[in-house]
Amino acid sequence: MTISTSFHLGPAGPAGTSGAPDAALAQLWRLDALEEHLADPGQVLVVNRHTRRRALLGANIPGLFDLFREFRTLEGHRAHALQAFANRGGPPGSIEDLLEDLQTSGAMVSAPAWLERFASTPAQVSTDWALVITTCDRPFVLERLLGSLGPHLEELEPPQPVLLIDDSRRGEYRDRNRETFVQWLRAHDLQGAFWDRDRRARFTETLAAAFPAHRRSLRWLLDPSAFPEGAMTVGQARNLATLLTAGRRVLSLDDDTVAQPFAHPRLQAGMRLRAHASQLHAYASPDALWAEAEAVAVNPLRAHLDVLGLPLRGAFEALGQAWADPEWIRAVDLATHARLRSDAVVGLTSNAVLGDPGLGDMTAFYAKPSGNVEERIGFLEAVEALESLSRHLWRGGLHSGICFGGPLLTSTLTGIDNRQLVPCNGPTGRGSDDYLLGSVLSGLYPQVGQLEFNWALPHLPEQWRAWQRPAAQGVPAGPDPASFLIEATADGVARLQGYGQAHRLTELANHLLFVAQEPDAQLRAYADDRVVAEALARLQGLRANLRHPAMRGPMQADLALLVQQAEARVAQPFVPDHPWLTYVRASCETYADALLLWPQLRAWVRESPASPGNTL
Repeated sequence: MTISTSFHLGPAGPAGTSGAPDAALAQLWRLDALEEHLADPGQVLVVNRHTRRRALLGANIPGLFDLFREFRTLEGHRAHALQAFANRGGPPGSIEDLLEDLQTSGAMVSAPAWLERFASTPAQVSTDWALVITTCDRPFVLERLLGSLGPHLEELEPPQPVLLIDDSRRGEYRDRNRETFVQWLRAHDLQGAFWDRDRRARFTETLAAAFPAHRRSLRWLLDPSAFPEGAMTVGQARNLATLLTAGRRVLSLDDDTVAQPFAHPRLQAGMRLRAHASQLHAYASPDALWAEAEAVAVNPLRAHLDVLGLPLRGAFEALGQAWADPEWIRAVDLATHARLRSDAVVGLTSNAVLGDPGLGDMTAFYAKPSGNVEERIGFLEAVEALESLSRHLWRGGLHSGICFGGPLLTSTLTGIDNRQLVPCNGPTGRGSDDYLLGSVLSGLYPQVGQLEFNWALPHLPEQWRAWQRPAAQGVPAGPDPASFLIEATADGVARLQGYGQAHRLTELANHLLFVAQEPDAQLRAYADDRVVAEALARLQGLRANLRHPAMRGPMQADLALLVQQAEARVAQPFVPDHPWLTYVRASCETYADALLLWPQLRAWVRESPASPGNTL
């Protein structure tokens, strides 16, 4: 069944806040952005960062601020605080008096005043854009993708350029891919460039001639021959894509995508600003998955391009979401409020995934604290031969939403506003490059949000991969040295303090160099700290689901094993050997150099006569 709908997902209503604010909206309040200064042993001076209004409050009051950082009515704040204090042993004084003090002192902001801080700009951006497709030894799925893209491209300004980055090892596949691509370009009157592994190696040598002091970093970033033949150089392909399209908005697809959107039956209208909260819905067979998927009449390329690069308010207006809508304002969570800025923009776009989600393992299925725990329990109960189960999943949110921070998931269609600096990525891994790039982007550009549409594109590899159930394996091994680069980088991002992008980039590079130069004992301690932090974060979700009142059967057994393994990981120190330390030092040092070099490379590619251009 086809759903006749456009990509406008919001409820009907005014898009702005002109005129008298809605009565419900005017009743919503939250604590504003505040600075705290000790005044004397019994008081704290609180300064509103936006209005500069000041107030002297009791020294115990700032410890309660997190109770009031989300939008609620004053009565809602009172009830929420009373419930919190009931769990702590009672409130210190009158909640009503405290709320009155916060409101009258200017420490709180109303929803209409908060909305007005966001710039109202025309919902238009440049029509220039580039299309990038990555493929590897799968001619059939590439042909399927190109066939699904054609009708959508006819409705748009042509992409300039179209890049096909081919990581194929087998010559016959590479030749077939090139011929298919050339014919497809001609059929749609498009200009494009074909980049196989040999061309990437030659390009790296050209860059090395221009930047001889950075040859090692350049090969690490771009040249597939720098790694063993079987290495998954997905990150290198991403690096080449953003380097060759600097200055444009980019849409990127993997070859096993199909450009036909589908809707989940419980899909909901309206936008949300929340932390990354995708759900996982599992199905026992492809037939069961497709039985619930309903085709949506949406041009997925246009949907991404219509919002990519817009300010937050402009994106809402482009999607038909009423700006002065109390429903989405009340739903903004604490983590998003902490990151949200008035200059927020949609710099990244993605969508839900239907099929194989591309996850490295299925631990997320067990650890996600989403609202469909009972559905997952029933799924595992219903399947008799779990060992042979394939990964038929729906991964995505039921609402379209914008989040700040988190991985840049590139399993299907991804939009990147490459008009500003998009940093280089780690060169290898499957999925790990998504987390690394997402971490660095959030560190350099805290104002950049990622919009995820709630409709899905199919992600269909040639063969469904098997579900990996947890196995009794004792204490899990520590992270491999390649993936530890993500941990070190994420830690560096968390420590950033600079205001400008250039300062933050230098800070991050210096952090990685510091890690690389640590003595063995300190580096082992640092690695152990990061492993423990990751295991504790995973334990939080696993334990919460294990305590779920309905937990039973196979999922309960799997959860108990995963909890046991994570607890063992926390209890036993991680002591990497010398080769592990050597690899980590080399990757941190090389990535630091690459991050600082990357802006120069982007400028060189855009301006140098020796640049390869984007032709076949």
